[in-house]
Amino acid sequence: MNKEKPLLCHISRRTYWANNDTGEWNFTCQHGPRECYGNKVHACAISLLDQRKSTEFIVCTMQSGDAAADENLYKCASENHVNFSDIQHCSESEKGDELLASNGYRTTSVKPPIRFVPTVIFNDSYNQSMQDMALKNFSSVVDFLIKENCKSGQSITRSSMTNIFVLLALQLFKV
Repeated sequence: MNKEKPLLCHISRRTYWANNDTGEWNFTCQHGPRECYGNKVHACAISLLDQRKSTEFIVCTMQSGDAAADENLYKCASENHVNFSDIQHCSESEKGDELLASNGYRTTSVKPPIRFVPTVIFNDSYNQSMQDMALKNFSSVVDFLIKENCKSGQSITRSSMTNIFVLLALQLFKV
């Protein structure tokens, strides 16, 4: 199983805290519990699947109209030859909570703070110009960054492509 971080990582704003008495995580997402569930499913998919499978699964769910509806999750898993029961088990476990909290910490550590959805971050650094270009033509920005990486003498491998880390803060549900 490939444990590389995926090129595409789904994150969204959330409030989270650990209960000091029980040690359990509590999450409050901007669009309610269904958004938290969808975010946790995506975090587990990224953790459990290789880069291609997790990206295909997440893109499918995001295009389904309701990324947290079980019927859409099962359908996208089936279409992409993914075992949804493993993802679902993760999303209902302590591991799912830890993954969601980790994504939350990563989101809140972005400087300047995320104020716009979607937010695109390349190479772990926010740049307004890159953000503006990515929203117009995302793939051309990724191509540009890969070419710049090559110009600097670095070879492009699957591993080095994951260093062009992309953090998408996407709104899962319409308000």
